[in-house]
Amino acid sequence: MFWPSAAALLLLAGALVAWPLIGGGKSSRLYGLALALAIAAGALFLYPHAGTPEGIRVSGVPGATSAVDHQQADAQLDDLLGNLEQRLLENPGDLEGWLLLGRSYKATQQYPQAERALSRASQLAPDDPLVIAELAEARIYASGETTIGAETRAMLERALLLDPGQQKALWLLGIAAMQAGSDALAVEYWQRLLSLVDADSDVAASVQRQINAAQGRTGAAPASAWAGLEVAVTLAGEAPALPPSAVLFVIARDPAAPNPPVGVMKIANPVFPLSARLDDSHSMLQQRPISGVEDLQVQARLSMSGNAIAQPGDLHSEAATVSPEFSDQVELTITR
Repeated sequence: MFWPSAAALLLLAGALVAWPLIGGGKSSRLYGLALALAIAAGALFLYPHAGTPEGIRVSGVPGATSAVDHQQADAQLDDLLGNLEQRLLENPGDLEGWLLLGRSYKATQQYPQAERALSRASQLAPDDPLVIAELAEARIYASGETTIGAETRAMLERALLLDPGQQKALWLLGIAAMQAGSDALAVEYWQRLLSLVDADSDVAASVQRQINAAQGRTGAAPASAWAGLEVAVTLAGEAPALPPSAVLFVIARDPAAPNPPVGVMKIANPVFPLSARLDDSHSMLQQRPISGVEDLQVQARLSMSGNAIAQPGDLHSEAATVSPEFSDQVELTITR
């Protein structure tokens, strides 16, 4: 582990030296440096499952290093990490510090420690999509499993719901889909990721290789002729006064795999009763259209805050199950 340790040692040493000197708010402190550590850590886990990118190969590196080199690098890095953790224990509210520590532990393959540090970050920012994705990745490493489990996948799906451009979540969900044999879904995740990265980067080249490989194992999804589902939504009893931030979400799920939803229709400032058409344009992923679900579960949620994640105070309808093949309308009543 000499070369990962040495690289992380240089980065972390620079971080600790620069920490008191960097101006600006906590939200920007050391963000770029921590991201570099995260990329290094990600390569260690991801590419045994999805190929090795040429961009992380190091030319001109000796094939062997001495035991003294290993011991010195490891000892110095342990000291730096210990100092950083001690500082954070004295200032436990430093979100960016816990993120840096967790990513540093990942970069040096100390995965249980990474999970511990990122759990502290999660306590400080439970709804931050970056924190959720980082913690999910750490749990993958720490578990020692070769596949991404259902609980971790749910975390990544939540991160993506909060931030549709969360790159780590897109990459890992593509890996999870590939492991589950759903190459078309993996391609959809990775194509979204590809649109977010520099087209000339090594990352883009690696992602494109995985897309090409997955597409070689699957065909394109046929175009949908489904006309959609007319959804009528009413409120039981007297309608409450709605704040300007109120949003109605009509959520479509596959009962066999309810998370993430197959589709979501969002209606701002709803006026009840209302009717709207749910169709494949509301699908979360093109390769997983709403019309492809045999028995579709449809539910309405009235969010007072407009948050895509359910919050206390939201009102819900019961879920109705319909068949897109045989049904063209559904009625939902918000009662609770």
